[in-house]
Amino acid sequence: IPEADREKVFIPFSRLDDSRTRASGGYGLGLSIVSRIAFWFNGSMKVDESRELGGARFVMTWPIKPLTQVLAADQLTQEKS
Repeated sequence: IPEADREKVFIPFSRLDDSRTRASGGYGLGLSIVSRIAFWFNGSMKVDESRELGGARFVMTWPIKPLTQVLAADQLTQEKS
């Protein structure tokens, strides 16, 4: 993915490859949905270049929740079981 177009892949209905149409696969929504979900959970997404493999590399970053919140959620789950 050219550096100038990397942020465009997260825009709904965008296609960087003109040869791909809705008939040949996809609507251009997948990455925009994933980036929106990451945003809702205070995460983020970015795309850059993979030095090891070549091509694009997608990176998702998620916040770390405090341990007390995880334990509270686990306790609630166990109580309902």
